[in-house]
Amino acid sequence: MDFDSDGLVNYDEIYNGTDIYNADTDGDGLTDGEEYHTYRTSGTRADSDYDGLSDGDEVLVYGSSPHSSDSDGDGLRDLDEALTHGTDPADADSDGDTLNDFDELMVYDSDPLTFDGAPSLADVNLCVVVDSGSSAGWYGYVMVGSESTSGCDSAWLLAEVWDGPASGLVPVYRHTRTDTDGDRLSTDGVPGSDESDGELVFYAEAVGAGVGDTIYGYQYVDQWTYSTANVSGWAAQGFSAQEVLFESAN
Repeated sequence: MDFDSDGLVNYDEIYNGTDIYNADTDGDGLTDGEEYHTYRTSGTRADSDYDGLSDGDEVLVYGSSPHSSDSDGDGLRDLDEALTHGTDPADADSDGDTLNDFDELMVYDSDPLTFDGAPSLADVNLCVVVDSGSSAGWYGYVMVGSESTSGCDSAWLLAEVWDGPASGLVPVYRHTRTDTDGDRLSTDGVPGSDESDGELVFYAEAVGAGVGDTIYGYQYVDQWTYSTANVSGWAAQGFSAQEVLFESAN
């Protein structure tokens, strides 16, 4: 017998602790019969995987798994995807651009709902500003892409770098020294005590022992220095992204 016509006979309801007079004992939007026979979820607990989304919402609204708190395995909880980020908890790459939602949000600072496509190349210039009042005599800044070099006393085209995220690339941040002594690059975006917050400026290939240890696709010789003798001879080399300073030549 099935008093509540939920597809689960009374004996099975009693055995599983559900209500023989209530077709949806836990009120999650799935009948006791569906929970037992189809989805294998709890008929007495509305959220079988304890991820903050009810079994009914996972199955009927979001298409996610009621048995996993991260259905698509992208590193974001189903609850956060559905209610905070607006991404698809059942699809690791909501916008289909080959970058998973976690990486877009937590690594590349890009939009997981906008197809980023293949990144394009942007020019990188070393902007030299002469300051007669400084003991160093000049400051060097990295200018990327559409950033204007009109305020530079000299500007040197150094390289081309990626201006959009892609698999295998790491974000590179610029930190401006508070004493206007120059710029520093990092891959973690964390400013030093004498720097302003990091600004994402381009992407580069990560190589070496750990992600972001060394990046290629840039110009570097010992440190960023200004010299008419070696500007044209700079070669693309790897550099320690946590240590490079854009400083005046002394």
